Amino acid sequence: MDRNTIRDAATDVANANQLSAEHRSTFHRLTAEVFQKLQPAISADVDERVAAGLETERTRITAILDSPEAKGREETARSLAFRSDITAEKAIEILKTTPQAKASGRTPLSLSTANVDNAVRDDDGMGCGGGADAEADELASRILNSE
Repeated sequence: MDRNTIRDAATDVANANQLSAEHRSTFHRLTAEVFQKLQPAISADVDERVAAGLETERTRITAILDSPEAKGREETARSLAFRSDITAEKAIEILKTTPQAKASGRTPLSLSTANVDNAVRDDDGMGCGGGADAEADELASRILNSE
């Protein structure tokens, strides 16, 4: 190869690189222009989708909390509504199988301590021979046996 052929080839490569750089610049400029024109439409579409998603979620939560099956099972209903992503229909099916809370308002603790003598004694439980530790053991035993 002669010197002129090499020089011509090098010139062709330089020109191709310059053209490629110009194309990249043009591509980036055109992409930015298109994005700028589409941005309002993209934002509006995103806003619509977010609003639709929020409405769907509110409807799901309301369906769970306002269902007749939630009555007496409010804590479970709130948990299913706010801490899960299951459908309202599935949540209501779960509520149907969940026992209702006792209407008396009495908890296992209050039931198990109903007959406990709460009188203060001379023994504060700090010494040996029963005291608070024995009472605590007895109370814990009653709670566990009442379940």
